[in-house]
Amino acid sequence: MAQPAGQLQLSVSHALSQGEGTVVAVPDTGAEASHPALTGRLQRAWDYVDDDPDPAESRNGRDDDGDKAIDESYGQGTFVAGTVALTAPKARIRPMRVLNSDGRGNLFVVAEAIIESSIDDALPGRTGGGAGRQRAPSRPAPARAVLELESLG
Repeated sequence: MAQPAGQLQLSVSHALSQGEGTVVAVPDTGAEASHPALTGRLQRAWDYVDDDPDPAESRNGRDDDGDKAIDESYGQGTFVAGTVALTAPKARIRPMRVLNSDGRGNLFVVAEAIIESSIDDALPGRTGGGAGRQRAPSRPAPARAVLELESLG
């Protein structure tokens, strides 16, 4: 049963915290930066599906999973990022496109995105989701994460 936004009692949670100083990673189908709820809220991030710096959602017009529905998950990531924006209005949002428009992805790609996001938060000067990243295709993401964290001492 859906509840109208007013019944969520967000003012109660907002009195405790509005997410100041927090970055919320959203590994999903990406996010539309032009959405009014997300304007100015998104942190630079990465598209792990297309391996580029634009994590915007995209449709491919195909039924990639054979369920006779085309692009059925398009908009999912924007919805989730919008929910974060509603519940934590002062948090920054890091969209990470790890799923295609049918909501399908690779577990290792999702793990890579989560690991890189946590490293971005741990290392000074890194600003999110592979911003300015240099890919090392011969080294799996977990191995890169361990090496980068070890370098911190």
